[in-house]
Amino acid sequence: MFDNDDGTGSALDENAIAIPALGHNFVMAPGVAVIKDNGDDDLTHSFKCSRCDAYGAVINGEHKTVAEGGKVAHSYGAEIVTQKPTCTVPGELQETCTLCGYVHKKAIEVTAHVLFKIDAKSPTCTKEGNKTYYYCSVCGQFFSDKDGQNPTSKEAMTIAKLGHDYTGAYHDNGDGTHSRACVNGCGTYGEKSAHTFDEAQSAATLCSVATCTKPATYYKSCSICGAKDSTVFTAGTALGHKMIAFTGQDASCTQDGHTAYTECERCHLREGYNVLKSTGHGAYQYNAEKSGSTADGSLKWSCYVCENGCGDYYMTLTVTSIDAQGTRVPNVNVSIYNADRSVNIQGTTDGNGDFVVPNEIRNRLKTGTYTVALEYVRDGSNYNTSGTIKVANGTITGSYGKLTPYGGNASGSIGGEPTGEFRCSMCSTYESAKNVPVYGWFISIIHFFVHMISRIGK
Repeated sequence: MFDNDDGTGSALDENAIAIPALGHNFVMAPGVAVIKDNGDDDLTHSFKCSRCDAYGAVINGEHKTVAEGGKVAHSYGAEIVTQKPTCTVPGELQETCTLCGYVHKKAIEVTAHVLFKIDAKSPTCTKEGNKTYYYCSVCGQFFSDKDGQNPTSKEAMTIAKLGHDYTGAYHDNGDGTHSRACVNGCGTYGEKSAHTFDEAQSAATLCSVATCTKPATYYKSCSICGAKDSTVFTAGTALGHKMIAFTGQDASCTQDGHTAYTECERCHLREGYNVLKSTGHGAYQYNAEKSGSTADGSLKWSCYVCENGCGDYYMTLTVTSIDAQGTRVPNVNVSIYNADRSVNIQGTTDGNGDFVVPNEIRNRLKTGTYTVALEYVRDGSNYNTSGTIKVANGTITGSYGKLTPYGGNASGSIGGEPTGEFRCSMCSTYESAKNVPVYGWFISIIHFFVHMISRIGK
């Protein structure tokens, strides 16, 4: 190397004139810098050096080439969907670098299938069936699972129809023929064939059972399907009668009897049976053992029994009304009745104080419990008594009290109440005692002295 451009002069040392390199200057200012996509998997770009054609970037204050790591990640703007995904085709979106213009494309995953379940259906003789499967309403594909992971076809899910199989039970067609049923349960029958009737004996073909006088009868039936014909045939013999002997029974007063006879236990045919008409009751005889009276003598009865010994009886009953002084009282109302009033006998005592139950209603006094009630009204005052009697086996037990004023004492003289009456023991007349009890006693004393004075006068 020489001092002059034309090669003249003294030679110079090469190292003595060397000039240091300026270094890269990667301009990264937006709008000024020249930027390019690096095309790498890191999705970066770099900036052009203002002094040369190299590209790089300022990293931590140092200007580095791409080879030295001088590159910067893209700066993307908003994502734009360029293709919507379906259940079979992925979608796509794009994002563009705002500095270098690099367009980055990203896939959008496929959407789920819109599946509708097709329920399983059994095949029939005339129609196909199918297994359970699923159908996508978007892409039209078929799947064997509910998640849409196992594609299939409609044909693969179809079950072939069965076709008729006429090997089932025989059926009577009602027109003189029979057919066999389809075993698949479709309700149809196969080819018709005529019945073949014979004389089979069974419970199904029985027309009438054997009796004492006739053999059993049967319907002819088809040997194949069992259908019955209208033709009847007899089988076996009649059973004959099986007679049982019965003794006779004499007629009673009220019940018919009959003669000795025999009767078949099967058909109930009777031989020798004759009715013996009831005789009716004989004369009723007095039975002294079943007559008597109650303790106070207010009831008397007698029992009369049928002379034929049938046990039927009737009773005569006399009810006597007696006051507290033991005197018989005429014109007293008498009632005899049971609990439900199905028996209700009414009457009035005669001049002797007796009421005799009429014979025509005697049968009403059968075994049972009865109330005997006596009531007597005089001068506005009410005298009454009642009691209970029991009738059993022609005997009467029980009694009733003596006539006393309504609400008065059951013993002693009639009276004792302001609304009652006093009866004189000497003349049997009655005097009224009203309002105040002391007045009643006063009147009774005056009445007594009147009798005493009259006796002294005599």
